[in-house]
Amino acid sequence: ALRVNNRDGNASLRVDQYGAVYVEQNDLLIKDVIGTLGDGNPIVFKQGASEKMRLTGTALGIGTSSPNGKLSLRGAFSTTQTAGITIESTGSTTGLLAPIAFYLQSSNWGTVHQATITAQQVSGTDSGANLIFSTSTTGQFAPTERLRISEVG
Repeated sequence: ALRVNNRDGNASLRVDQYGAVYVEQNDLLIKDVIGTLGDGNPIVFKQGASEKMRLTGTALGIGTSSPNGKLSLRGAFSTTQTAGITIESTGSTTGLLAPIAFYLQSSNWGTVHQATITAQQVSGTDSGANLIFSTSTTGQFAPTERLRISEVG
């Protein structure tokens, strides 16, 4: 175990024998910052006593302690919430892109960029957007646009 105290001795960062990290003030637990129980066990991120995120050897779960994919998001997404995942491209120029790229393995070409879904800003002033779907016919070529949904549908 390791404990690092501030100059006054009333706040500390503590690492226990299992590798769990805690923030304490006046010997009271403030936050479980990062926790793990040893080799092969997940790293758990908590806020107070509530688990918020779990990193296992194969996956990252946000809002779930049992991720079922490389990235699992779980929550009560409401009708007023705009997104579970946000990709934000900053700037205000026409043509600005916010892409999601898909890479796959090819025995001939290795890991290659096979497809993309992209939001493209139409104007730097009104922020309308096109949604562009692109795919590749073979691993040696970059994806080509196949379908576009314009800002007016």
